[in-house]
Amino acid sequence: MDFKEMIDRARSLPDVFEVVKLAASQHLGRTRGGLMLALADLGNYPNGWFGAFYVVASNVIVMNKVPL
Repeated sequence: MDFKEMIDRARSLPDVFEVVKLAASQHLGRTRGGLMLALADLGNYPNGWFGAFYVVASNVIVMNKVPL
């Protein structure tokens, strides 16, 4: 699959997330049902910032929407 082309055609963050899940599935040979992406304001600090984190024992990846 041409992931670059798929990313270029993506029109929204959910579209990009679907391409990333497909690429991870092909690379790892495993999938995770019901995986979701949540956006939250995690701040932007002079000495660094959180890009994203995974909530253990859940199906949610939380991504910082500030740099978007």
